[in-house]
Amino acid sequence: MILRVKKCGQMTTVQSEKSENGVLDKRTLVLQELGGKYENCYVVTALGSLATIEWSEGEIVACALSFRTHEHNGQVYMDVIANEMYYIKHSWQSQAAKPSERLNIKHSFLSSRLSEAHGEIS
Repeated sequence: MILRVKKCGQMTTVQSEKSENGVLDKRTLVLQELGGKYENCYVVTALGSLATIEWSEGEIVACALSFRTHEHNGQVYMDVIANEMYYIKHSWQSQAAKPSERLNIKHSFLSSRLSEAHGEIS
């Protein structure tokens, strides 16, 4: 998905039995679909090394998201997890200069999606 960063929360460290050292970096972001201010928004969790990147409001990103549900105390909750997230550009800049780790865009992941959002990101 091609999305715009609306908000980027602070990185926190949480305990995790699944990580090698028992802790995991975590960051919550609000990402919005392109098109207008009333487009769908997602509260997304970034984990591990992806959580160490501090995204800026207005940046356009390409994301691979997982939508998962879990039950707790009889209630069902949905988690939206960012599996991959790549910087494309800042929405109000024609050229963006960002660190090289954000410019590591995989052509195979983006080729079909860039044509759909061409008017928004060019």
